[in-house]
Amino acid sequence: MGKRKTAKSSCQYSEKELRNNALKHYEQACDLLIGPGYFHLFSPELRNELVNQRPPALKLKEITPRSAPDSRLEFFSFAFKIGIRQKSIFTLNGQEIPLYLFFREGVTLIYQVYLMDELSDFKSATLKRMFKPYFDLGTTASALDTMLQLLHGFNYVFLDWGAEMYCFNISSMAAFHHKQDCNEVELQIIRPFHKKICIEGHTREIIWVGWPDYYGGVNYVSIEPSKLGLQGNEPLPIFIQKHALQRLQERLSLLPGPVHFSLFNLFMDVEFDCLTKENYCLLALKVMDQKLGYLLCSLHGDVIVIRTFLFLTNDGTPEGQKLQELTKVNRLDKQYLGIDTLKAFLEMNIESNAVLSGLFNEAGCSGLLNTEPLIALRQIDLAAKDPALLLKYLNL
Repeated sequence: MGKRKTAKSSCQYSEKELRNNALKHYEQACDLLIGPGYFHLFSPELRNELVNQRPPALKLKEITPRSAPDSRLEFFSFAFKIGIRQKSIFTLNGQEIPLYLFFREGVTLIYQVYLMDELSDFKSATLKRMFKPYFDLGTTASALDTMLQLLHGFNYVFLDWGAEMYCFNISSMAAFHHKQDCNEVELQIIRPFHKKICIEGHTREIIWVGWPDYYGGVNYVSIEPSKLGLQGNEPLPIFIQKHALQRLQERLSLLPGPVHFSLFNLFMDVEFDCLTKENYCLLALKVMDQKLGYLLCSLHGDVIVIRTFLFLTNDGTPEGQKLQELTKVNRLDKQYLGIDTLKAFLEMNIESNAVLSGLFNEAGCSGLLNTEPLIALRQIDLAAKDPALLLKYLNL
């Protein structure tokens, strides 16, 4: 058996090999952007300029103090590298160009042709004409949108307000500054803003509801209490009690990232599905467009606090009250049957049973019947159960 060849590092290549490799990638990008057969129009001088101005390969750079484990950082770097190779955009030529190629050779080609003097010769004029549609930066904007979707995916899957958030900064990408010495997306792993306050005589830890932007910061949520039916018209920050995060986890058993994003996105709406009580409100929470329960919110000094999460069938919700009226089941019954958590609805396939689905629809729990979109977000293994057991217990 022959020896496996190991890949060369860049310092092991000769200058000629590095130059030829750079030109090969430029030609590939040029073919995808404006069509094959045009790269030969670049003069030797322009090719030299392209090689000299070529930025480094796009990479993820971690700027967090070494509190995060190396394995986590290595995973993010690897996932980012794979992501920019798998994700692509359509060029104006109708071809697909992967992000890693566009944000290195692609943007450099567009910028260098933009700087060219189109009156110098016929070849330059032709290149200028072919690349001109890219000068309005519409394609670059599309590529950046695709990049942001990739970065959003990291937080959507891994973010947890109880642990950490991932702040990305794209301003060091070559697409923004056209420098040949920097082409990076910066990653900072941070702990969400939190503090302790006194609620009903007890010290509670609360966390400010927010979601990372893509310039190194976090969009923290503030809202007028009156929009939730509470007193006050001046915007106040929205915090969530750690207890509420635990209840979300226990009662939904879904990945924290999608649930927390749905909660953050809830406060981006203009109108709220909200029930106002004497000194608190119940704010409906939807995940993947399925109504799963309510966030109990109340005023505490200069903040609004999400105190707990009530699953849709829990006592204290309109649906839970209606379900009790229809079936006579109480809180202990719900706990015994497991229908006080999403897990039971994922396991029992209740929507397949006409009698049970009719019952839960009548109680206003239709959001718990279309569970298929939520299966991919589950954080636990499921064991299929026969809905007939529930029918028998309810004497239906």
